[in-house]
Amino acid sequence: MTRLVRVTALGLALLAAVAGWRWWNGPERQIRLLLEEIEHALSQGNEPGGLAHLAAGAALNRLLAPDVVIEPEPPFPALTGRDAVLAGAATARAAAPGMQVAFTDVGIGVTPDGRSATVSATARLTIPQGSGPSQMEAREVLLTVVLEDGHWVVSRARAVSVIERIN
Repeated sequence: MTRLVRVTALGLALLAAVAGWRWWNGPERQIRLLLEEIEHALSQGNEPGGLAHLAAGAALNRLLAPDVVIEPEPPFPALTGRDAVLAGAATARAAAPGMQVAFTDVGIGVTPDGRSATVSATARLTIPQGSGPSQMEAREVLLTVVLEDGHWVVSRARAVSVIERIN
C-alpha cells in the first residue's frame, strides 16, 4: 500500500470517528433518548400499583423541568409544575392499566445556541379494553425541551389541534 493510500484511509477513519462521536453526543440523539424514556415512564404493564408505578414516577420526575407546563386538548385544564404533572400521570396510569405510549413522526429543531429545542411528534396511546380490542388514540404534540445541568428535560408540552382526524 502506498503512503498516500494509508494516509487517506487514516484520514477517512478519523473523519468517520469524529462524525460518529458528534452524532452519539449530539442533541438530536439525546432528545430522542428523552422521548424513549418518557414512553417507558408512561407505558405500563397490566399490574395495578406497586413498585413499577413508583419507579415510573421517579423516572418521569427527572425528565421534567420543575416549572413544566402541560397543555392537553380541551376540556382538560393545563397542568403547571412538576408535581401537578406527576399527579396527572399517576391518575392516567391508574385509570388505564396496560396503557402504552409511543412517539412517532418525530421532528426536532435545535436552537442555534444548542440550549433548547422544539419537538413535534405524534403521541400514540394504546389502551387495552378488557377482552375487546384495544382503544387507539393519537394526538399531535409540540414539546419544548431545554438543557438543564447537562440533561434534556421537557419544559412545555401541548396538544395541537388538527383540522380533521382520520380514524
